[in-house]
Formats: sequence, structure tokens, C-alpha cells
Amino acid sequence: MYYRRYRQRKDTLVKGNKEILKTQENTIYPIGETMITLDQLKKICPNNKQPEALLEVLNKVLPEYEINTRKRVAAFLAQTSHESAQFTALKENLNYSAAGLCSVWPKRFTAATSAPYHRNPEKIANKVYCDRMGNGSEASGDGFKFRGRGCIQTTGKSNYQAFAKDCGKTLDETVAFCETLEGAVASGAFFWKSNKLNQFCDSGDFVTLTKRINGGTVGLKDRQHHYDIALGLIDEDVFSKPVPVAVVAPVVAAAIIAPIVHEEVEILDEHAVEKDDDFLDSIGNFFSSLF
Repeated sequence: MYYRRYRQRKDTLVKGNKEILKTQENTIYPIGETMITLDQLKKICPNNKQPEALLEVLNKVLPEYEINTRKRVAAFLAQTSHESAQFTALKENLNYSAAGLCSVWPKRFTAATSAPYHRNPEKIANKVYCDRMGNGSEASGDGFKFRGRGCIQTTGKSNYQAFAKDCGKTLDETVAFCETLEGAVASGAFFWKSNKLNQFCDSGDFVTLTKRINGGTVGLKDRQHHYDIALGLIDEDVFSKPVPVAVVAPVVAAAIIAPIVHEEVEILDEHAVEKDDDFLDSIGNFFSSLF
């Protein structure tokens, strides 16, 4: 078992140039545990051609975004399986005919204006995504550069910027990352957490969950079908409860957390970790309690 860097840096405990990690709720989540098995994944996503690689990514990424209970994992797999054709379509396909453009975007294309865009994905993306979601004009090329990628189709410059900040990458690195399997899953998980979708998983409100992802209930029957399969397969017992950890001074953190943490994570940039006022206050309160 190992522990990956939790993304809220201000909640990182530091010892020297290493970090001992905790969540905002003062818990440490084990990353790398097998939440779902290969056999289960094959039944949930039977059309996926690389289930072994997908399984490794899911078990690695989902706990980082607190998708870490039976209902949350089942709902995530159900929704993203539908959105991405079982994780096989991870980049937006904009190869529309002129007639198709008029049907999909009737406010942007007419029979008279659609012909130049016929079967030209780059030109189409630059047209339909210009001047919104942080993108520049049609001529800027932002629409095509920041077209949909990932298992929930991250789209638009501002959304890529938000994900880039979360994963500590440059904007260009993030675009490339979203075209990998890990990046496709992580971007979807980031969307999930950013939009607080776990609350609908926990309450069992699958329709509202679908609306928050889709904007409506398109494909609800297929989404529900995947959810029922996943929920029936995933075992609640595999989700171990998080271990509470007190917020303590860095110099003593290792001694307290040592029985729990099997591996510390090197910080590549020793100046990257920030400590907020609450963290500093907690150090003062800790030492005050000793004397």
C-alpha cells in the first residue's frame, strides 16, 4: 500500500523535504487498494479493450478525489461509462456533416453557412466553442485546442486551467495529460469533485446526478443499467474506513503517523508546499498543550 499526494497543499504535513499527507477532514486515505477487480470491471464495461490498464488507473485515481465508497464508485463508473462509451471514446469527435451541424447547433449553423465547416473538426470546434468557457475568438484556435477530452469531456480553456492548477501541470501539459488514460479518468474525477457530485451518490439521487453531468437526462436508461450492474458487483467490505490523524507539528508528525504511513512522498520542489494560518495555529496549539 502507498499514499499519493493529496492535492490540497495547505493540508500537507511536512517533515524536512518530505510530505506526510492528510485530507481536509484530517484523515489519510490509502491509495492503491483494490476497490474493484478485473472481473467486475469487465462485467461493468464489457466493450472496453484494455480493462487491465483501466483497472489500474481507476484504483489509483478515484480515492484521490474521494470517490471511495461502493455507491460513489458505482455511480462514477455508470456515468463515465455512458459518457465515454465504456472508456473507449476519450476525445471529442467533431466530424459533422453540414446537415449534422444544422441539427446539433441550429443557432450557430444554417444551410447557407454550414457548408464550409462540413467534415472539418478543427474548423467546427473553433466555431462552436469560441468566445466562451475562457476561449478566445474563432481565429484564436482555442476551440479546437481545448475541445472535449476525458471521460466527462473537459471542454474550454477555463476548465483546462482549473484542472491544470489541481494537478500541478502547465496548460499544455494538461491538454496532453487528458489524452492519456490516467488523465482522462483524473479529469473526470476532478469534475466530479469540483461539482460536489458525491452528495447525490450518497443520497441515491441518480437522476439529479445525471442532470448535473449531462444537463438533462439523456441516456438515463443506459446510465442506470450500468449503475445497477456496478452496485450489484462491488463489495462494500473492500472500502476500509479512513484513519483519523491529528493535525500536528511537522517535527512530530512522523512519530505519530508512522504506524499508518508506509511510504513518504518526495517533494520535487521544496518550496511548493504552503502552510495556511490554520495549519500554523495548529502547531502553536499543539505545543501549548505540551506545557
